[in-house]
Amino acid sequence: MMCFKNLPLLVLMVLGASGPVYAEETRPPKQTASVVAPGTGPVLLYDGNTQKPALTFTEGPAWLGGKLYFSNYYMFWKPFKSVEEGGPMVIEQDGSVRILNRDMQTCGLSPLGNGNLAACDILDSRIIEITPEGELVRVLAERFEGMGLDGPNDLVVDRRGGIYFTDPQSSRKKKKELPGTAVFYLNPSGKLHRVTEWNVLGFPNGCVLSPDGRTLYLNDSQSFDVLAFDVLENGLLSRKRKFAELHRPKNDPKAKRSNADGMTVDVEGNIYVATPAGIQCIDRNGTIREIIEMPVSPSNCIFGGEDMKTLFVTCRDKIYSLRTVTPGVAYPPE
Repeated sequence: MMCFKNLPLLVLMVLGASGPVYAEETRPPKQTASVVAPGTGPVLLYDGNTQKPALTFTEGPAWLGGKLYFSNYYMFWKPFKSVEEGGPMVIEQDGSVRILNRDMQTCGLSPLGNGNLAACDILDSRIIEITPEGELVRVLAERFEGMGLDGPNDLVVDRRGGIYFTDPQSSRKKKKELPGTAVFYLNPSGKLHRVTEWNVLGFPNGCVLSPDGRTLYLNDSQSFDVLAFDVLENGLLSRKRKFAELHRPKNDPKAKRSNADGMTVDVEGNIYVATPAGIQCIDRNGTIREIIEMPVSPSNCIFGGEDMKTLFVTCRDKIYSLRTVTPGVAYPPE
């Protein structure tokens, strides 16, 4: 596979590889033009298997200040601090990759209005604020009604500075304190609300807001459903409903669960969901427009670049980019 290590990031974002590849067994009937820029396809930005610093499992991409931030964690496969890996990491504008903090294991990341990042701290089961250099600023949330959180996974920041996050109880705690899985909302004043019933979701995972902030979309990785909720004025949720049904991967047509992970959204309201079948693009009506198969199974994605038409995709120990026709929503939302 070609290595792009020495090319600047902003150059890589406009390069194309071979055209997009589709999982034929799951490809939906094509009703609209492709979301992928014509003549382009996935471009390898960084290979954490062959380059240093090494990567184990990448997640939580975030675009901030012209740089791509992402999480790399290994704590579920290797003892913590047994390897020289991140932590939160960054791909600089010149294409170099840098570890920001070796003392953390993070998952979801999202820019805040003050120029810092909100992060799901999966090592200590909490939501934290960190600087762009990876320094801990403060703990934003770690307990709900006296009970410790059990493994915040993904998050999204709303227009008011509030934070929605999922807790699928994925921590390594021997004793879970929460009575079940749930989605939470940390309002701008710092009060934490539970916005779904306990255990109504098997594994609440990726979450994203519609461009107008009025709808929250959510993956339940134990099913094939992408759910939608109305967002109330106070940030609480109502009218839970099935928004879309994800397709199974071509190599596992009888899969019992989607294992859907992170998600993002473009300015037209199309949702991009990272799944083992590829990036599944769903229009605002809940119809899957197309499935973009990646060279490596994706875990999450985010829009970035000067024109916000580059989709950055975290794929296990690799990072890819993909040029799109429609720009994505920028975070934090204005």
